[in-house]
Amino acid sequence: MIEALKVLLRVKELKERQVFRALAAKRSQVGQAKAAIEIAREHMRTSSETLPEREDTIYRMIMSRIVDLDEVDETKGKVQHLEAEHRKLVDAVERAIHVHARLEKELLAVAEAYRNSIKERDKYVALTEELQAEKRAEVAHRDEAEVEDLFGNRRRRMA
Repeated sequence: MIEALKVLLRVKELKERQVFRALAAKRSQVGQAKAAIEIAREHMRTSSETLPEREDTIYRMIMSRIVDLDEVDETKGKVQHLEAEHRKLVDAVERAIHVHARLEKELLAVAEAYRNSIKERDKYVALTEELQAEKRAEVAHRDEAEVEDLFGNRRRRMA
């Protein structure tokens, strides 16, 4: 029975290591997600700061001169494109925040699984150690009884 428990303990230890590696990988993903948020925010900040200037540059091309309606529509399209690109950056920040939040939840779940795997392994360690201690006590008791029988029989024969 002790050998079977040792095999189960080995399985629990392997499972614990597997979950620990998953925990480390998830922590790494959370760190990368935090970095992605900062990068996305920096791109959005840069875009926010330069957006008015870029719009003015587009408008300056048609200011103070006579233009036809097609050129006005083209200019309006360029400005709308700039605004759409900026909205994409804002959305990227929101997506990065969402991904980070999801990964944080997953990290909590993996951390809980790791704690459970440690408890499970500890339970098998304690059980295995207890059975081994009982087995040693039993063997020691048998050895003592055998020695007692040997010496006890000798004394009776001598007497």
